[in-house]
Amino acid sequence: MLIKRMKKCGLIVVKQLSVDEEFYMLKVTAPFETFSREAERIELRMPLKQERKLNKEDLFSHFKEWFRQLIHQKKAIAVTYAKYESAAKNIYATSDPRFFRSMERQRLIISIMKARRWAGGCEIDIASEMEREVLSDVYPLHTRQGQQRLLTEWLDHPIYDLCVSPSLIRDYFGEKIAFYFEYITFYTKWLLSLSLVGLIAFLVCWWDDGKASTLNLDHDINIAYAIILCLWSTLFLEFWKRHEASLAYRFDVTDFSNKADPRPQFRGSLIKGRITANGLIKFSEMEDISEDQLKNINEYVVWYPPLKRALKSCLGLPIVSTFAVTVVIGTLALLGFKSFMENEGVTGGGIWGSIANALFIIFMNIVYRKV
Repeated sequence: MLIKRMKKCGLIVVKQLSVDEEFYMLKVTAPFETFSREAERIELRMPLKQERKLNKEDLFSHFKEWFRQLIHQKKAIAVTYAKYESAAKNIYATSDPRFFRSMERQRLIISIMKARRWAGGCEIDIASEMEREVLSDVYPLHTRQGQQRLLTEWLDHPIYDLCVSPSLIRDYFGEKIAFYFEYITFYTKWLLSLSLVGLIAFLVCWWDDGKASTLNLDHDINIAYAIILCLWSTLFLEFWKRHEASLAYRFDVTDFSNKADPRPQFRGSLIKGRITANGLIKFSEMEDISEDQLKNINEYVVWYPPLKRALKSCLGLPIVSTFAVTVVIGTLALLGFKSFMENEGVTGGGIWGSIANALFIIFMNIVYRKV
């Protein structure tokens, strides 16, 4: 059933039996046309090609570049992003031979699987299918070309932890992982400078107290080291803010916000309209839209009347209240049982009370998941 729905949406599904022959693996990908259609539907933002200008190199330009590398400041690169349009795909910059990068292809496939059927998606709730044990797990596969690029440009470097390109990781793993590795790299470089100061302070303490049996940590230089540490922490935080803002601009995530996808279990009426802060606005009720224009509008929303929603919430309130009262009574009873066992001097009374409490929690979790 899932395979038919995915194929109907334009996805390519390869079914393969596992080595232990206990389950099937579904390898899902898509042709360029399907990726292009979905990218245009969700308005995927992609970088535009930039005109390169040749600058005359001189000794001063080399010095500026060396100083930027010393303070870990990247050269400012003007990157412009725009919403993807299939008719103008030649204006977008990409380093992947398949046009869309690995990270973007993964997002597009997941978007197709979760999207509504009227929007060209499969309308598959991955979490529900895993709960029903139809799917055991969903994860992206590595590509040989991507792995080879990471191996040659990152892992083969003698000090790869300090020379990794954030764009390389971002293209393969996504922005979140790229920010993590860039922070670790930035932090490690700044720790190197602090470690030199700490080493000097340690050597001074050792030199002055070399004849003593123990190292004197109350040396006067430690005061200077503490002051330097305070300045270092402040400068580190401010420089990281600048670097983080620069990366956010390069990755086009300056206005990033978590957007919750509508649950496939949500059921309602399919209406041509738009949901605003004031509620639902139907295009059919707008005076400036004619009937001919209304036929060409493909913007739909799934609308569920607020009155029915409030009614269902009121019907569910007694059930929630019953479970809440049950939990409170059960917890108090278990605490009383534990106190009684301890006061009566029963051997291991506290342990038996803790075991009963753990069993009660497990039982209520099972009930919560089923109900």
